[in-house]
Amino acid sequence: MLMNTVPEENEQFRAKVIMEPNPYTLSTVSTVGDIGDALTAGFSVFPLLNKSKQLVGMISSNFLIVLLRNK
Repeated sequence: MLMNTVPEENEQFRAKVIMEPNPYTLSTVSTVGDIGDALTAGFSVFPLLNKSKQLVGMISSNFLIVLLRNK
C-alpha cells in the first residue's frame, strides 16, 4: 500500500540512483519484433513514447506478454 508521506530515510533519495541511464523504450506503435526485444532485455516495465518521443505512459512486461498472446 502507498503511504501518505515519504519515509524520512527516503526523502533525499533520487530516482536517478536506481534508474537505467538509457532505458529501453517502446513506441505507441511498436512492432512484434520490438516487443520481443523488449521482453528479452530483462526489464519489468518500459517507458512508452509517442511519435514525438514524449513520455505518454509505462507498460509492463506482463501486459506485453498478454498482447503478444492475443495479437
